[in-house]
Amino acid sequence: GELITLLEADKRLGEKNQIIVTLPYSKEPFGVPPNLYIIGTMNTADRSIALIDVALRRRFGFMELMPSYKVLLKELKIDDVESEKDAVEKIKSWSESDDVKKLAVKVLYSINEKIKKIYDRDHQIGHSYFLKLKECNDEKDTIETLKYIWFHEVVPLLQEYFYDSPKKLKDVLSEKFVKVEEDSYEFKQMEDFDNEGFKKALKSLIS
Repeated sequence: GELITLLEADKRLGEKNQIIVTLPYSKEPFGVPPNLYIIGTMNTADRSIALIDVALRRRFGFMELMPSYKVLLKELKIDDVESEKDAVEKIKSWSESDDVKKLAVKVLYSINEKIKKIYDRDHQIGHSYFLKLKECNDEKDTIETLKYIWFHEVVPLLQEYFYDSPKKLKDVLSEKFVKVEEDSYEFKQMEDFDNEGFKKALKSLIS
């Protein structure tokens, strides 16, 4: 309790309302210096039924970091745009392309737009999954890496999001990747697709 109070800017050492407490075991005086910065991260999709305690929250500033298409375009050496808005406009302008990295980015954007509509914006898929593609030097390696990302990271995440709603899962993934029957579903496996078939299935997700 004392530490939460001491974190406040005006309660730190040398500040207007400086507070020094006595530690219960060592009996040493203790205060928080003004040059101590506490930085934490939290995935908003990981929240349970409760929000952050208000007493703790009001002592911190918050910065929202959403999926960055600008970062993807730059890191995958597709384009170097000035802003997220420019990145989205660039992605929207792409016609059907066989460039696997462009396809991956466009699929991510399309899926996230669907997730925002049928779930919420906090459950969008982050861009970091696809940063592995920057290490790929040829199309075959890029497709194989993308297949791994897709079937072992993205699809299981979506399965977790929509475990109680097969219809919504189908709306996001389409029948190319998941077969829905009443209240159950069955996923296609990585082995079910050759490289061209995988690319074709991904293109079906682009809206």
